Amino acid sequence: MSSLRISVTQSDSSWQELVVAIEQAPSLAVMMLAAWRLARRLAVALVEEVLAEWAQRPTQWPPCARCGAQLESKGFVGRSLTGLIGTVRWARRVGRCPHGCQIGQVAPLDTELGLQDNQRTGVDVGG
Repeated sequence: MSSLRISVTQSDSSWQELVVAIEQAPSLAVMMLAAWRLARRLAVALVEEVLAEWAQRPTQWPPCARCGAQLESKGFVGRSLTGLIGTVRWARRVGRCPHGCQIGQVAPLDTELGLQDNQRTGVDVGG
């Protein structure tokens, strides 16, 4: 077995079935499709890992749009987005006004990522 196949299956044992599907493909077309499934799963895992790292960076809270008070963190809230590679899930910090202004939750990482409120699909799939 090649070192690439070994490293993929060692990093996540659940990927073994995807590698086996490539190895046991009866034709080149089926092999390529199986490889595409593995590539998408790897891409989602990499993006989720980077987003998890970004979510841990210090957050610069903007002022409240209504009263100007510094927003306060209310912890992490999950988010997902479906794009070309599949559905990516992560958690990011959300904040609210300490004075209770009705501005909803604010997620600076969403803004940094170029996401709109309640966006569920990436621009690559018509979002």
